Amino acid sequence: MSFVSIPAFCLLCVLAFSPVSWAETYKNLEQYESADGKTFTRKGIFVERADTPSCIEYWSGEILCAFQWFPLNNPKAFGKIALMLSRDDGENWTPPQLTEIAGMPGNLQHVSEPALVALQDGRLRLYFTAQRASA
Repeated sequence: MSFVSIPAFCLLCVLAFSPVSWAETYKNLEQYESADGKTFTRKGIFVERADTPSCIEYWSGEILCAFQWFPLNNPKAFGKIALMLSRDDGENWTPPQLTEIAGMPGNLQHVSEPALVALQDGRLRLYFTAQRASA
């Protein structure tokens, strides 16, 4: 399967505001679309309480987005990297699915700031930041 990077216009934009309280620290990712890359129309909230989105569009039209997620109703997912997939050019999305990083060294924790990259052979690579565990 071949991949192309997402076109040079904003599919997802994070609205940044100064938080009033801790509960407002993490904002929603909002989805916008543009036919010309100059004028954007808001489509709505992409995912609530998330940050650092990275998206790749397949030649088939499927779009995969990775982001750091901060849901209040799911403590196991709080601060973790999640993925969502669209099979209809961004009109509809799967619910967020948590990632599991296989083979992580035991001294690393708190995976964040995902970045998706399409490789020449059709595979995807996920880059991320991880912190060393405290001794």
